[in-house]
Amino acid sequence: MLEGGPGEVIRELAGLARGNSPRLSLAEVTIAPGGGSLEHYHRHTEEVYYLLQGQAQLTLGDETRMVVAGDTIVIPPGARHKIVNVGEGELTMLALCAPAWHPEDSVYFECMVGANRTLKKQTPASPASTPRRCCQPG
Repeated sequence: MLEGGPGEVIRELAGLARGNSPRLSLAEVTIAPGGGSLEHYHRHTEEVYYLLQGQAQLTLGDETRMVVAGDTIVIPPGARHKIVNVGEGELTMLALCAPAWHPEDSVYFECMVGANRTLKKQTPASPASTPRRCCQPG
């Protein structure tokens, strides 16, 4: 299990970390009410969200819209994105990545810091430099 943004728990079902799928990854993502992913993009990975339960505000590039259970969102490589649970219950979705997700492909615009996991904005690494997972010195 991975902890993402505030209230976000990511459980990889298939992928590099599990050693069972070298070409794509599949994760179940659960986000508590008011929580969400960290704003980020993937250099090479195409990502697909399929919402199983709940409702959320999705920002993809410059567009922000509401998404609900049953919606599918395709996120191309290089597209900034963030999803926030705006419902009263948990948001549950599947996230599929091709090629398989790995941390070096992600570039973050915000991070969680300290024991209380406080959200902090950051200037991401440029596409040509090494990505920073979480507010690492530049």
